[in-house]
Amino acid sequence: MFKRRPFFPSVPVPSVSDRFESRRPLSFAFKSHLIQLINTTIKEAKPGTGMSGAMYVDLPRAEYYVGGKLVSDPESLKESIRKWEELTSTDEFAWVRRNIEGLSAFLNQELVRLIFDAWCMSGETWWFQGEEVQKLSLGSDHYKQSYSVGAGMNVEFAIFSSVINYVTNEHVFGVKDGSTFTLAMRLRLEEIQQASGGTLLQASFDPSGDLYNNRCFVRVIPSGEIW
Repeated sequence: MFKRRPFFPSVPVPSVSDRFESRRPLSFAFKSHLIQLINTTIKEAKPGTGMSGAMYVDLPRAEYYVGGKLVSDPESLKESIRKWEELTSTDEFAWVRRNIEGLSAFLNQELVRLIFDAWCMSGETWWFQGEEVQKLSLGSDHYKQSYSVGAGMNVEFAIFSSVINYVTNEHVFGVKDGSTFTLAMRLRLEEIQQASGGTLLQASFDPSGDLYNNRCFVRVIPSGEIW
């Protein structure tokens, strides 16, 4: 799991003439849109179907933690499933077993798509050398996703990736090695009792995570190439 280190919120401005760096908290607009999308995804999960197929195949591919212990085994889906079932079998993780359909509905690659949609909906943007950056293209090398499920009904998520180019209104610009994108956030979950007798998860951003999580860090080092 990614090491916790403080991010330093600031207005995104170029740090030096040949690179752009931004460290800032996730905006209220972005968090509001993302929570709405996550809760809609949870509601659409079908009760009684168990872990979603998307999370099932992601267990060995991403980095999943339960109670701070690593679940994912990149060499074995079977072993990853075994570890997940073992670590969530205790009383403190009974909430996971009760709500596996809703939890697994968004705790997979789907969360990346929801983040992208929320980012677009909220109008998040960066400016570099007087131009608005419309899009960052993330690379597959050095790409990591981490999901950590806590006993206190919280979930932490982090994504780290290289950046391969950035797009403005006019051009696509190449970047040098060392261009990176990092996003970290902490969600709080609660169980809502349903009339049917079951429970439904409801997500919100956990303000206690604002010191180290709920942040975004971007570093772009242009290569001079225009595509």
